[in-house]
Amino acid sequence: MALEDLLAKYGLFAAYLGSVFEGDTVMILAGGLARYGLLYWPASWAMGTLGAVTADSLCFYLGCSGRRTKWASRFAVTKHRISGYGPWAITVARLIPGARVASMLFWGANGLAFSRFLLFDVLGCSLWAATFMACGWALAAQVENLLPKVARIEHRLIVLLAGAVITLLAWRLLLRGWRRSRERPSG
Repeated sequence: MALEDLLAKYGLFAAYLGSVFEGDTVMILAGGLARYGLLYWPASWAMGTLGAVTADSLCFYLGCSGRRTKWASRFAVTKHRISGYGPWAITVARLIPGARVASMLFWGANGLAFSRFLLFDVLGCSLWAATFMACGWALAAQVENLLPKVARIEHRLIVLLAGAVITLLAWRLLLRGWRRSRERPSG
């Protein structure tokens, strides 16, 4: 089975599942594949958004389940800092590395209605998916421009890499010989 066939058959499912577990990289890849027509942009964007909403909803639910226990006390300082932004922080949290899970747990633990959470989260996830797919689209264009240049200097790069490996091995052998000569007792 060719790569194109695999992507046609499982690409959208991979975009969904990937955005549940490791979203940024998967959406960048989906954007690059969409540039070459291997994935359909709107469908990939929708599946990425849906996967991100699924992951965020699970974190929100975990926050809800811990509302009366450990989470509420741990978010006291966060509640003070985030109160000025309100639920709009949900929309932005997906774009801030490390803030997404904490934000979803926070809003669940603080009793935000799920319908309100979902409204802001769908907006944030759709913006996130579009942003990272656009990055993938742009990166694919740069790779496309770079490949002919790499092909022209490919042989030089191989010789340079081989020279670096040989130099490194020779250095290690010389260093090992020097250490052994210092360890031998004289006389």
